[in-house]
Amino acid sequence: MNPKVSIIMPVLNGEAYIEEALNSIISQTLESIEILVVDAGSMDETKNIVKRFSDADARIKLIDSDKKSMGYQYNLGIDNSKGDYVGFVESDDYVDANMFQTLYDFAETKVLDWVKADFNMFLDSPSGRVFLPVNQGEQYLVKNKLYGKTINPSTMPELILFDANHWKGIYRRDFLKAKDIRFNTTSGAAFQDAGFVQQTLAFAEKASYMNEHLYFYRRDNINCSTASPKGILYYFNEFLYIVGILEQRRINDCFLKSVYVRAFNMFFSQLEKMPNNLDVPSEIENVIVEYLKNLRKGVDAGYITSTDFPYEKWIDFLTAESYPREFVCYYTRRVKIINMRYRKHLVEVFSHPEVCLCGYGSVGKQYKCLLCANGYAGKITVCDNGNKAEEEHAITNSVRTMEETIKQVGRAAYCMITVKDRTKVEEIRRELNELGISDDHIRWFDLPINPYVATTNFM
Repeated sequence: MNPKVSIIMPVLNGEAYIEEALNSIISQTLESIEILVVDAGSMDETKNIVKRFSDADARIKLIDSDKKSMGYQYNLGIDNSKGDYVGFVESDDYVDANMFQTLYDFAETKVLDWVKADFNMFLDSPSGRVFLPVNQGEQYLVKNKLYGKTINPSTMPELILFDANHWKGIYRRDFLKAKDIRFNTTSGAAFQDAGFVQQTLAFAEKASYMNEHLYFYRRDNINCSTASPKGILYYFNEFLYIVGILEQRRINDCFLKSVYVRAFNMFFSQLEKMPNNLDVPSEIENVIVEYLKNLRKGVDAGYITSTDFPYEKWIDFLTAESYPREFVCYYTRRVKIINMRYRKHLVEVFSHPEVCLCGYGSVGKQYKCLLCANGYAGKITVCDNGNKAEEEHAITNSVRTMEETIKQVGRAAYCMITVKDRTKVEEIRRELNELGISDDHIRWFDLPINPYVATTNFM
């Protein structure tokens, strides 16, 4: 009998983390699985670790890849898989023990092409493991009441703007085969899931999202290829790959619009990873020029319009078109200045042995993660006017009312106001003043923050 789920894990020199990843998979409550570890020529202890696991668990199979390409490794795994469904786990991540049982049961009940769960980012800090719920896609799903519903992704091109991860779900193997959905096989390991995800969105007719955090995505692996300054090259390759497929299969223009809009946003996010100097390698400069030419094609075709983006970003695009090299130097310097502001802010905070976070919504959670990601060794206390209960996988620390917290930490506390709404800042400041906290012990965190910034090391 074939396994219910084939779990594919590509790896290259993954000795530091692969044991935790494998342990989380062999501990699944769904026992009818096969685990295909596809190694691209590891030179460390990775293969020996996998062999030790496979000797103890016959469900684990080691496959050798003759190409150092994560996309190629994934395809190799799919080609060798026998499960009714296919799932993916990266070698530096791990999964909840119930992940594949939960997804499999739901997919079978609803007869789905694919089903996906939610995920948390995490990192290991000096004070322990820190978790950060990711909320952009989740907010979209909540707002549109999509959790648990059977949807037709092929009629919902906007999903491309919110769903970018392949590893948080399982896919019916017959669906992948029937639609000829494959990973791009360019070298390396960055963004090769983008084209795969966008195909599964464009070609699936029955799918669903589950409101459970079942996958855990590591953010502190210094060897992670998505952090490479060549990220703009890697994503450009994926952009050309998926556009070619969608045009060849004559998918409706709404999907192409979403692909172009996402590529536009990714252009700027990948520029942020470029070195902060005036020396732009010719290879990258050529890619930037070609990238901009392809975005211009999207403008001319009506897929990209100025109303899709903030005015400032559109002006940045027009400037980059006219002066690509100069713009890259300017933009990376601008990013460097923002990073310096983060560093200055953290240096100030680190001089205090205890910090009280006032506000524990998304900004508060992300700010606490930012402190931990940068090695803050002091005590962090959190409070919220609404006395919000923590989410199941949020950073562990009790959330009290502001009055209870100030009684605990004392009037000498260093209070950081962590709310998005500027109108609430003065309200919180007044309440802190009434509780005996002077203005020189109160700060408002006003720098831009998101889950990726929150897990970035600035120190």
